[in-house]
Amino acid sequence: MKGAASLTIPCYNEGKFIFKAVERLQKAMDKTGREYEIILFDDKSSDETAANIKKIAAENPKVEAFFHAKNQGRGQTVKDAIAKAKFGIVGFVDIDLEVSEEYIPSMLSAIDSGFDVSIGDRNTHLSWKNIHRLVLSRGYNWFTKVLLKINLNDTESGCKFFNKKRIAPVLSKTQNKHWFWDTEIMVRTFYKGYRIYEMPTLFVRNRAVRSTVRIFQDTLYYFGKIIRFRQKVKEMKNESA
Repeated sequence: MKGAASLTIPCYNEGKFIFKAVERLQKAMDKTGREYEIILFDDKSSDETAANIKKIAAENPKVEAFFHAKNQGRGQTVKDAIAKAKFGIVGFVDIDLEVSEEYIPSMLSAIDSGFDVSIGDRNTHLSWKNIHRLVLSRGYNWFTKVLLKINLNDTESGCKFFNKKRIAPVLSKTQNKHWFWDTEIMVRTFYKGYRIYEMPTLFVRNRAVRSTVRIFQDTLYYFGKIIRFRQKVKEMKNESA
């Protein structure tokens, strides 16, 4: 049986790209044949994103719009958007759609079949243009496996779906408000013993969207977060023992 689903989209300075993205996402959700809503949550953008979100929501009964009064960070925006969801399956995708919306129906079906979490496991075609990003991504995933003792391939994928009832107590414990939130939520679900479905997906760089990746700064940031999060992992292990 197909459960109703809430698709949440964290938004920050997305500009005019958001119109096309929502159009693509709605077509993908229509194909699922299930009841759904799309939640757009703006994190105090400084461009026209908020105005565009209001316009989309006013013209589309499937779309709900929410706004932060001040910038909170991507992780907090996803967390707040999930809290607004009204259906039993809830998930989010990054608005750049570098992981195609065509994977959404299968990821929703995984939750229907009994998985607590379904996530995209990104695979990238290797080229000289993206080799640095690929090395950093693979390196990060290796460090998370080794240092946090988890058996997951891609905690940072911007495409995740959850059984809302099951994820609620885990979500309430997440603390990071920024990009490390993805790792935190997946590590917490892993040590909670939840059933996690990892779906191979193709990652295709969206050249229309300006990358916010800062290679050296972000590498140091994430590595530091992993090291400090190891204490939380010890606590999770004791709780599950």
